[in-house]
Amino acid sequence: MKQNDSDNLNINNDIETLSFDDMSRKNDDTTSLPMQDIISESAPEDLTIQTDVHTFNNVENVNAVEFPEQSIYDASISTDTKKEANNLSKNDIPNNSGNRSTKYVSYEKRMLFLVFSSVACLLLSIVSINLASTFYDKSLVNYTVSSSSSYNVCLSENEYYESECLDEGFEYISALVKSMKGNFTYDEVYTAKTKYDYSYYVMADVKIFNGENEEKVLYKNSELLGEKKHITGSDKNVKIHADVEIPFIKYRDFVIGYINKYSLVSSGEVEISLYLESERGVQKISSLVIPLTNQTFTIGKTAFTNNGLVENTIDSNYRNAFIFFLTLALLFVILGMVALVLLILFFIKTSKPVKPYQKELARLLKEYDCVIAETKVANIKFTNKKMCKVKSFLELLDIRDTLEKPILYERVNNVKSNFYVEDVDTVYIYVMKEADFINNKKTK
Repeated sequence: MKQNDSDNLNINNDIETLSFDDMSRKNDDTTSLPMQDIISESAPEDLTIQTDVHTFNNVENVNAVEFPEQSIYDASISTDTKKEANNLSKNDIPNNSGNRSTKYVSYEKRMLFLVFSSVACLLLSIVSINLASTFYDKSLVNYTVSSSSSYNVCLSENEYYESECLDEGFEYISALVKSMKGNFTYDEVYTAKTKYDYSYYVMADVKIFNGENEEKVLYKNSELLGEKKHITGSDKNVKIHADVEIPFIKYRDFVIGYINKYSLVSSGEVEISLYLESERGVQKISSLVIPLTNQTFTIGKTAFTNNGLVENTIDSNYRNAFIFFLTLALLFVILGMVALVLLILFFIKTSKPVKPYQKELARLLKEYDCVIAETKVANIKFTNKKMCKVKSFLELLDIRDTLEKPILYERVNNVKSNFYVEDVDTVYIYVMKEADFINNKKTK
């Protein structure tokens, strides 16, 4: 289809007419451009252009593509463009798909989130440990332990003692002793109700010493008197009472026979002791020490008494609270360590060398943020307009300065971006690709 000379485009009054097929002219004054070489593959073969003014080099005219009547794009100057340019070298620009956009989280926000998470977990673990310590202190119980031993000695028939059995504190004649009994008691008094699980028994230890040095033992034998008993329960008071018959004559005859047989100058004794087994171990609670080789003897006693001891055996409430907060503290420590590891990995990832493409894109978005408008949707569509491809951003910037139109920025993907300047019937596009930087084809 041919057009009249009156329909030709006048460029800066010095450019001869430039006609295009299938292009409508709405306003001749608004289509004047200082262009020299705009070559369209769809233009007539007899098209001629004459100019002697400032020109745009390296402009390629691409065939027009038919689109719906309404132009579909959303372009606005973004107030966050400069901020995105600062972060572009560290983070990928979010890739939009269709009409659904992925929410972009900036580098600073992600870093602050990881730092806050690690610090918060650390503080919460400290608080939990303090609470666990408080409940542990409340779970400590003061208690008092006391023990005692007593005995009585019964005599054979004689003409000297009216009473058959003598009380404590006497000196006894070995030849008159018929029987002997020992009594042992043990008391625990707690400040709170406490669980206990004890076993107790009475043991007789017979010893024969060297006469010259009684610290050296020639013979020792232990014997259980009675049965081993076990008690368990929960109370503020724990009482143990044990009565045993002490076979004094049996032990005396054995020791004297041993000494006479070997013609020793020795001495012997028997120690009757109450033993207590618990989670604290085996303890000797109290004892009676009876000499066996003397014609007369006195009985010695030992007892165990202690006040203000501390036992971690309080019941469920405080103990469960202590376990809960201790577990919580451990959980926060683990979460804090995970957040710290993620923070370190984040720093390592973002500290990688910036690719030339990303560096240049960040520079353009930051340096020319006042004239660049970021599009809100991908795949900008222009209706009934020809697409002219330029080979550098500076050329697109010159066109923008001439037309006084914003440069539209479209992120295609991680390695490709498009920049547009839209005129009445023509769209100028600069395509920026990472491959061009890798192959050293892109000029700055």
